[in-house]
Amino acid sequence: MNFRALKGNGFSLVELLVVLSIITLLISVGSKSYVRHIQKSKLLQAQSDLLMLASRMEQYKLFNLNYFGTAGTQASPENTGKPWIFESHSPANKPEQDRDFNLSIFYVNDSGSQYQITAIPFVQDGQNSSVNNGALIYYSDGRRGYDTNKDGYFTDNEMCWDC
Repeated sequence: MNFRALKGNGFSLVELLVVLSIITLLISVGSKSYVRHIQKSKLLQAQSDLLMLASRMEQYKLFNLNYFGTAGTQASPENTGKPWIFESHSPANKPEQDRDFNLSIFYVNDSGSQYQITAIPFVQDGQNSSVNNGALIYYSDGRRGYDTNKDGYFTDNEMCWDC
């Protein structure tokens, strides 16, 4: 076998290091983009489920003339807490153990004519399953908010979902 003929057919160490550094760069950029995509899709799903809960709240009001009793259970209704008229988690089309957000009826006024519903990120064992999203809020008059800085408060500049 002629070893001189094989010389020059391989890659040098520098060429391999350049290729590996390019691959590493592409993976790091791609993984950040993928995480942002997952975060955005979970947030959009929670917004959709919150709007579906709002729709169920409106259907309930059509038959009962108020929003009283939409939480708790049908046998033991309450005004605030987990809704019984819709799933109490998002994504609502998946089992509860796969949830990213907890849906809740946060407030019903004294006359039963207004409400606030929320989607709070689910945290288990210190890990936020919704990839570090903030809370969402929806009011019966159509206002909506997204806690972008995740401080638990909805300031004026956070009173939209697309801020």
